[in-house]
Amino acid sequence: MDPHQYEECGSQVRYLPQQRGLHNSSVMVADLLAHTNYTFEVEAINGVSDLATLLRQSVSLNVTTNQAAPSPISVVRKGKTGKNSITVSWQEPDRPNGIILEYEIKYFEKDQETSYTIIKSKETEVIADGLKPSSVYIFQIRARTSAGYGGFSRRFEFETSPYLAASSDQSQVPIIAVSIIVGVILLALVTGFLLSGRRCGYSKAKQDPEEEKMHFHNGHIKFSGVRTYIDPHTYEDPNQAVHEFAKEIDVSSITIERVIGAGEFGEVCSGPLKLPGKREILVAIKTLKAGYTEKQRREFLGEASIMGQFDHPNIIHLEGVVTKSK
Repeated sequence: MDPHQYEECGSQVRYLPQQRGLHNSSVMVADLLAHTNYTFEVEAINGVSDLATLLRQSVSLNVTTNQAAPSPISVVRKGKTGKNSITVSWQEPDRPNGIILEYEIKYFEKDQETSYTIIKSKETEVIADGLKPSSVYIFQIRARTSAGYGGFSRRFEFETSPYLAASSDQSQVPIIAVSIIVGVILLALVTGFLLSGRRCGYSKAKQDPEEEKMHFHNGHIKFSGVRTYIDPHTYEDPNQAVHEFAKEIDVSSITIERVIGAGEFGEVCSGPLKLPGKREILVAIKTLKAGYTEKQRREFLGEASIMGQFDHPNIIHLEGVVTKSK
C-alpha cells in the first residue's frame, strides 16, 4: 500500500486491550470517525522478526465505518432580505459523518419560541417567507444522515426589512433606499383632486377673484392680506428649505400599498399614514427615484417646500416628508 494514500489514525483512536504485543487474535478499535475508510495491517512477529525486515509479511483489512448523526452546523448567513422574507444559507457540518440527506430549518419570531415553523430542504439555502416587517427572527438548522439528525446549530438572529424597505435583490432603489441617500417622500392628503402637472404638482380648484390675485416680488409670492409664500430657491440649502415648511415623518408611520402613477421624479403611490395619537388616513406618496441627479434632487426638495406652504381644503395638504431612515 502506498503510504501517501492514508493517514495515521492518531492518538484519539483506542485499542482494547492494546495495539501491540497482543497474545490473542482479536482487538477492539474504538473512537473511529463515522463513514470513514480504514485500513488495518495485522502482522505476526516473534523474536527474530526485527532481523528480517525485508521478508516480513502482513495482511491488510479494509473497513468502512457506519454513518452517524452529523455534527452541528456552525456557519449560517443571512442573504437577501425583504419586509416579509429572509434568505438564509449555511455551510455543511464540519463532520458530516455520512451522506447528508436533508436539512431541517427551524425559525420563530424572537420571544415567541412556542410558535415556530419547520422547513426541510436538500439544499444549503432556503427562503423563509410570511414574516412580519421590522421583526427579529431566530433561526436554527440541523442536518440528517441515514443515522438520524444531528444537533441544532446555535441560534442566529436575523431581522426583516421595515415596511417601506424593498428586498435587497430589487434593481430599482425604492423609498427607504432613496431615503438613505437623502431622498424625500412627499405625503399629500387626497381631498378629491389628484396630483398632476410637473412643477407644483396639484390641480387648482375654483377660487374667488381675491385668491387668484397673486403677486411675485423678490422671491416671495404674496396673497393680498393673507400670507407670504416664500420661493424655496432663495435658500442655498434645499434641505433647510424643506424642513422650514414641512414636518419630518418617521418612515415606520407609512405603508405603501400600491403604485398609482409615475411622476417626473419617481413613482406616485398610495397607502395609509398612521401618526402617533392620530387616526389613520389615506395619502398619496411621491418618491424620488434611484439614479437621480443633483439638479433633480434640488427640484424635488423645492417642490416639497412649495407644497408645504399650501393648506387649502380644495387644493392640497402636505402631511410631511421623510428624509431620514432608521
